[in-house]
Amino acid sequence: MRLARTRTKRARVDVSVRSPRSRRTASQVKSKTESFLNILSRQFCQSPFAHAVPSIDHSSSQEFFERYYYTNRPVILRGLMKGWKALQRWSPDFFARKFGNCSVEIVTGRDRDPHYESNFLSHRTPLRMKDYVQMVNEAGETNDFYLSARNFFFQRKRFKSLLHDIRCPRGFLNPRTFRKAPHLFFGPKGTVTPLHHDALNILFGQICGRKLFKLIPPFDMDKVYVERVCFSGVDLGKLNYSKFPLMRNASILEVVVEPGEFLFIPIGWWHWVKALDISISVSFTSFDVKGSPVAWHFWE
Repeated sequence: MRLARTRTKRARVDVSVRSPRSRRTASQVKSKTESFLNILSRQFCQSPFAHAVPSIDHSSSQEFFERYYYTNRPVILRGLMKGWKALQRWSPDFFARKFGNCSVEIVTGRDRDPHYESNFLSHRTPLRMKDYVQMVNEAGETNDFYLSARNFFFQRKRFKSLLHDIRCPRGFLNPRTFRKAPHLFFGPKGTVTPLHHDALNILFGQICGRKLFKLIPPFDMDKVYVERVCFSGVDLGKLNYSKFPLMRNASILEVVVEPGEFLFIPIGWWHWVKALDISISVSFTSFDVKGSPVAWHFWE
């Protein structure tokens, strides 16, 4: 009994010693976090990777994971689409011939709503594939309509046959889950995805046309003027430094993704995307890692 009382007294003393540390305010923690992020930003600016996204040909998966995935660095990967039928077959006209009367869902009226991504549900529009292809071919350059990842194209039974036109980049993506949750992007020249970041690591593959990416590292988050959870108020298409002065100190990397190339977009990296041509793209998140790929539940 005496021993038990002695331990209780010691525990109380220990708690009283630790209690001042536990009284740190949220603002102090936030200040230290922002200070550390600024240090990472300054250090990144000293590196040769601060102004360009590296490109590697026929990379081994070991090199990719060690140098880019686990270090949270973007990279262009070439050669991983070798043998993909999609590169030779997928085009607007092919989609119209093979799936002309099949219903697809697109988003329309984007030009009149500056928050079209956040208001996605109110912009959904069903139509036949051949009618959508006609819109794409005749529109020229526009951001008014798009078949984006959130339209869940591959979840429609009629389009699942297209998954046989792509092969799993073994060692990079998990072959067991590779075809379960890919996303397709298909739209005219000029479609823009506003500056945002995702909750997962992404392997973005370009099938048809080209896309321009502008990327900002996650430690520059305090400079991008976050408006809605994971979206920024900054338009990187016409950057207004008077309105967004902190952007002068942000690192912005630009890269054009060509047909047959993958872009690895690390978790938390901000990116703005514009189609330079009529474009068809796919994206994957099922990386071949031990356990499940990590996810940032920033909305909780």
